[in-house]
Amino acid sequence: MEERRTEERWGRVSERALDLADRARESTTDAGERLTRMAPVGDWMDQARRFVQERPLQAIALTIGLGFVFGKLLGGRDD
Repeated sequence: MEERRTEERWGRVSERALDLADRARESTTDAGERLTRMAPVGDWMDQARRFVQERPLQAIALTIGLGFVFGKLLGGRDD
């Protein structure tokens, strides 16, 4: 009797987990599609490539600056 109730509970739990997983998958798929429609990654890549080709020194300076900022934010303290 107890074993049967345990199996029924696990069955309900697994059904609920599958339902939640399906909902999460649908939500992430919908969010990804909305982001792609808003600004496709290909457009960003084209703009970045064009910026680097037209302004190589600014692109290098920007990269160094961003690397410095991220290094300070993510790195440990050395003082």
